[in-house]
Amino acid sequence: MLDRFDDLPILDELALSLDAAFARAPQRRRSWWQPQRTTRSLALAVLLLVLLAATAAAATLLALRGSVIPSPSPRDVQPTMRPIAGSQRLLELRAADPSGGSPWGIRTARSQTGLICSTVGQVVGGRLGVIGFDGRFRDLPVGVLDGCGQEQHDAAALIGARVFDARRRADVRTVLYGVAGDRLRAATVVTLGRRRALPIGPGGSFVTALTGYPEDVALRVELRFADGSRQVKAMGTDPSVAPDPGGGPAWRISGGIVDSYDGLCISFAQARPSLRSPTSIPACGRTKGPRDGTQLDPYFFAIRRLRPHGHGRVGQMPWNWRGFPARTAVWGSVDPDRVRRVVVHAPGGARVVRRAIGGSFLALYGPGVEPGQVSVELVLRDGRQLRFTKSTGLITPRKWPR
Repeated sequence: MLDRFDDLPILDELALSLDAAFARAPQRRRSWWQPQRTTRSLALAVLLLVLLAATAAAATLLALRGSVIPSPSPRDVQPTMRPIAGSQRLLELRAADPSGGSPWGIRTARSQTGLICSTVGQVVGGRLGVIGFDGRFRDLPVGVLDGCGQEQHDAAALIGARVFDARRRADVRTVLYGVAGDRLRAATVVTLGRRRALPIGPGGSFVTALTGYPEDVALRVELRFADGSRQVKAMGTDPSVAPDPGGGPAWRISGGIVDSYDGLCISFAQARPSLRSPTSIPACGRTKGPRDGTQLDPYFFAIRRLRPHGHGRVGQMPWNWRGFPARTAVWGSVDPDRVRRVVVHAPGGARVVRRAIGGSFLALYGPGVEPGQVSVELVLRDGRQLRFTKSTGLITPRKWPR
């Protein structure tokens, strides 16, 4: 992100201004916690603070060591996200922290265009804020808003999932919140198939705090209103993302063309990867014929167990499961024009697998499920139903795009 701003002329002007200001200012001894910085890096930091302050609805908020949370300048915020002075109200509704920390709450306000706005954070001593990496509580200024929306009769004005990041994954919090009006009768949070009713506060408000990221628990909220209408909002589900069956980080499937005959390789890795994250072995095949018009089966997939420290190559593509626990997986791709539905059968029942763009799919199981216990059912658009008990249609790619 820094590289994108490095050539902006305003940075050079800001750096020169800072140089002049530092030259005029008396030199003081630096505190032990203040890092050594160049003028250029400070200019970049100042610009980033301005940009972050102007995007109050961003999904992630980091409370950094030794910093304060700035209130955005009114000229950097559109009227739809600019609260009317004095309209802010910290609601009495509270959500317990999963690890017993300070509770979470919600503050509402009115924007200058009449929208209802909200901000979520931790509540300490009747103040809304965030506890940073250094354990210090910092107030969230009244100008900081997570989002604003128009009030409606049969739908929420606001539904959001705010991520509060942390150094340790166990300390990450996702705060689900919403304001749905006085006609809201029930709010239910769904995580990994488990359902839990949420308390409803003033104005149809609701809030709850969860450990981890939204995709790790396949987060979803269901609302029911006085006239019987319902609203369902998915916060952490996507056809290309699958939660981990062991409660670990979620997985994301990806793929691409690997040779000149429309060959595809499909693999999966953690949705929020790091340098040491595991990656699966690629499953490669073809669902469309080569240029000579040859008709191929419209599917290929792998059914196999991935074990700790497994690694290798498929063609020129390396893979490494590293030390991650064993998983049994079904992954591959189908031609959406010829395959209507993919159903994976395993202990515990059948599962209709959602397909991502292009037809790729992924189903994951824990170490207690063996590949021999898994089968794949394909329902074709011509009415045929096919059943497979092992990997099908795989190839080893050798040709690469020129």
